[in-house]
Amino acid sequence: METLTQLYLCLLLLVLPLGLIKGKNVLEITDFKQDCENGLPNIAIDNSELETLENDDGNSILNGMFRFEDDYNDPIAFKAYSERLKHGSWTSGEISRDEPNICPLILNTEEPWYLVTGLMNQTTCPFKAGHSESFSNVVMGDLNMSIPDSFTGDWRINIEITVQRNGEKYTECVRMLFTIKEI
Repeated sequence: METLTQLYLCLLLLVLPLGLIKGKNVLEITDFKQDCENGLPNIAIDNSELETLENDDGNSILNGMFRFEDDYNDPIAFKAYSERLKHGSWTSGEISRDEPNICPLILNTEEPWYLVTGLMNQTTCPFKAGHSESFSNVVMGDLNMSIPDSFTGDWRINIEITVQRNGEKYTECVRMLFTIKEI
């Protein structure tokens, strides 16, 4: 169960600038679009105008937009791996996933990103440069998961996306830093 929770946490960080996870632990994102420090360019999706809010009833609300700044053609390979700060050093974390093509998984209700992709107007690959998706105060509902106490601390997750553009393979990466704290 902990591995599934870790995977959902990782994948939600890819699509959401704030956590939707409720419980006795909170997720505080400290940097959402950091360089991976591995020589790869940053992912060409601008989500700077996308935010999650909480309404008066405590429900998570998705508001704003994100835009594809470059083409994302089918297949889109996805690789995620984490590091965790332990005793002052970054060590390999427990979260990892490698998908050769996420295009057929975009509308899979079992995938954690479905909270967002299920609301999108375009739900099939390819996503062309300039394509954007907008959300206006969309109630997201509950995530139905909690973060185990053993997850408290500082984390970073690298997300690598590999696509074909003009007959060449491109790999991009984004790193997200976050802290899990007890409340």
